[in-house]
Amino acid sequence: MKKLVIILLFFGIVLLLSRCAGSQTTPVAPINYVVENERTINKPFEELWVETINLFATYNWSIKNLDKSSGFIASDYKLVEGNPNDYLYCPPGRIKMTLGKMERVDHGGNFNVLLTKVSQDSTRVKINIFYDCKEIQYQNSSRGYFVNSTYKVQCKSKGIVEKAFLDYLEIKK
Repeated sequence: MKKLVIILLFFGIVLLLSRCAGSQTTPVAPINYVVENERTINKPFEELWVETINLFATYNWSIKNLDKSSGFIASDYKLVEGNPNDYLYCPPGRIKMTLGKMERVDHGGNFNVLLTKVSQDSTRVKINIFYDCKEIQYQNSSRGYFVNSTYKVQCKSKGIVEKAFLDYLEIKK
């Protein structure tokens, strides 16, 4: 009888450990994108400054800070168009619950541009984009899902917007 109890206890422990192991989340290495966010453009500072301001106006991006003497422009805009997953990456957040679901909403971002005169006919342009989203985790219950937690996730740019911005300034005549 003792052997039967020990065997049942052993199988119970194995079953319990296998269930615990199955519900654990495997750590995922963050994805690092190569982002070209700085380029020296063979145009005078004044010309690029005007083109940058025109770009903001064309796309209706609000300007939060503007200082021509330092070459700095910061947006006050929630930079989101189309599918956010096409141009930003939000790394895995907190561990997902085993009996729930998770969704990410309110993707957005702001950016700043820094123009620095290199020579009479050359200007260095740097653009930095800061993305985030809200992650909502839901717990499953007999009455459906309810919000268990909500928090902000810092996302990373894939470099698509930066490249388009720099290409535009470089090609614009």
